[in-house]
Amino acid sequence: MKIQKIKSFYLNSNANRNYLVELLAFIPFIAMIASGILMLIYHISENEKLLLFGINKSSWLLFHKITSCIALLMVIWHLIQHAYWIKNLITLQLKSKFKRINTTLFIVFTLAVLTAMCSWLVFSETTISDGLKGIHSKLGFLTIILFFIHIKNYFSWLKKMTLKFINFK
Repeated sequence: MKIQKIKSFYLNSNANRNYLVELLAFIPFIAMIASGILMLIYHISENEKLLLFGINKSSWLLFHKITSCIALLMVIWHLIQHAYWIKNLITLQLKSKFKRINTTLFIVFTLAVLTAMCSWLVFSETTISDGLKGIHSKLGFLTIILFFIHIKNYFSWLKKMTLKFINFK
């Protein structure tokens, strides 16, 4: 697909912009989820020398941190595009079909980010960090479940926009 075609599609409407941002965000988010699941395997394993796909724990953790930072930036971009949703959430005027699940995902993801950042940047290498990592892994697992419900809820829109993108002239 030519860059000019993507640019034209992006500039064509807000829905198109949202779609392309979400498409772009999907890859690092899935990489973050996959590496997070692998980190859970390390978390429950007693074997410190365990290799998953030939990669050790510290390398998977670095990959998880990098993909998480990229995914976080994409989520922030996504939320900026939906700033009206945040405003309506804060002012208690949210009237969305998926209000409860989206609000829960927003809160759980925010807490997962905060526990990760605090364990990584504020309380690194302390017992508090270990506790935060435990909380983060549970919040991360819940985020994964909520994320897939979120995708399921908007699947028809994603399908429609994918067809529109493929057929865009």
